Amino acid sequence: MDILTHIFIPLIFLYAIRKLEREYVLLIPFTLFPDLDKFIGFPLLHSFVVEFGIFLIFCGIECVIRKDVKCRYSTIAMIYILSHLIFDIFDGGPVYLLYPFVDVGVGLEFPMKLVVDNGIELKDAIPKVVYVTSHRAGVYGGVVSGFGFIAMLTFLLMILYVYRFKVKQ
Repeated sequence: MDILTHIFIPLIFLYAIRKLEREYVLLIPFTLFPDLDKFIGFPLLHSFVVEFGIFLIFCGIECVIRKDVKCRYSTIAMIYILSHLIFDIFDGGPVYLLYPFVDVGVGLEFPMKLVVDNGIELKDAIPKVVYVTSHRAGVYGGVVSGFGFIAMLTFLLMILYVYRFKVKQ
């Protein structure tokens, strides 16, 4: 998925449930955190195992520095990171779920086609699980896409609508 999709879909979700706080917006770079592994050459940050370890480290630091045992900011950062991994799975992956223990990446492909020829028929309607064992080091698939741009516009329109609604009251 592209950068804008990774950023704005979690923002739309948080805004829709009325949980968008200023601090949560400042944590948005964590939506792109897993893609740092493109620079190091192996899928370390696209792994649930590694990300859980990072969460424990962040939570420990937050407990010591902020004296907050709820780990509120660490949890939001982890939600952003996990949303990235889930979006990458749905975008075809690969996401190496158990790396470094298992060196297989997974993703989903949606090959469904609507065939209109002497009637209407859906072909290949069931998503396919894709398994990958080779790494795509240094490759970032689309930086910006139409879907990401629409997600950004949706978020901005949501903010504009709520702001305008609050001003009239």
